[in-house]
Amino acid sequence: YVKNVPGAPMCGCIEQMPTVTRADCTKIESVTETYALHVTDANRLELKLTSADVGYSPCGEEEDGLASHHILFNPNSVIDEKLVGKGNCADVIDNTMQEYGYKRSVLEIGEALFTPEDVSPARVLISFNVAVADIGSGDGPAFKVYDPDDLTEIPIKSIAMKQGNTAVELTLSSAPNADAMYRVSNLVTLHKRIAPMVTIEPDSDNGVGYDILHTSWDHLTIGNWRLGFTCEACSDSHFSVSSEDDEGKLYTSQIFRDDGTLHPGPRSDYNAWGDNDAVDGPSYSVDIIAFGDYGVQIRDWRIRQ
Repeated sequence: YVKNVPGAPMCGCIEQMPTVTRADCTKIESVTETYALHVTDANRLELKLTSADVGYSPCGEEEDGLASHHILFNPNSVIDEKLVGKGNCADVIDNTMQEYGYKRSVLEIGEALFTPEDVSPARVLISFNVAVADIGSGDGPAFKVYDPDDLTEIPIKSIAMKQGNTAVELTLSSAPNADAMYRVSNLVTLHKRIAPMVTIEPDSDNGVGYDILHTSWDHLTIGNWRLGFTCEACSDSHFSVSSEDDEGKLYTSQIFRDDGTLHPGPRSDYNAWGDNDAVDGPSYSVDIIAFGDYGVQIRDWRIRQ
């Protein structure tokens, strides 16, 4: 009265059973049989089943079906490795695939940051764990920036892909209130670029948005000199000593890299006075510049006596 799961035998050992959420089982609850007796012409007694009524009912607990019934008679069974319960299939599949060196592909939003207060127009940078497919305006807005308390929105003027499609930048029509908290939600499905079936589904209830964090610049300004972190998108960490002259010309005197190498100037790239939109330009973050005992720390760089 049932058929086998594709790829699994109809009958077999527990070890051959596919991993599923649950399995029902049926037991015989009642049997009613009617027999007729008569004497044949050869003077022999003959017994014949004339009717049968078999009543069935579920076995095991309602919530786990076969699992509890099977364990009742087989206490040492490993059936719980095959009947994993509601909501647990994904974890079991992931663990099994990891045994063969595979890992499930995911698309996640890492963080959402406002640009520092002195940047105009204000922007929101949303970073992803991997590159995403291009996000266009389509048939309507792709994101919304809003106050979760009263759901008022800050209109978005434009959307631009950044950092090799691992980030998207939203240019806002007005500046956020520095004392308020905001969230950003995607109104369209976001797709991973190299595996578009991996997605982030739209937020339809204003409840799954991502907090947008306020930021500050990752540099110290001393006159026309700046000491700070540059090139947010670079895989290596860079710390630059740079300046700007009276005519607006940029000079980078020294670049320190976290692999211990030095990259002296004069040059103009990796400049903390540079264009905010330049890949190797000044950076900002939620990490405030920290002053300590004869030292100062900017992101993962520390200068001290």
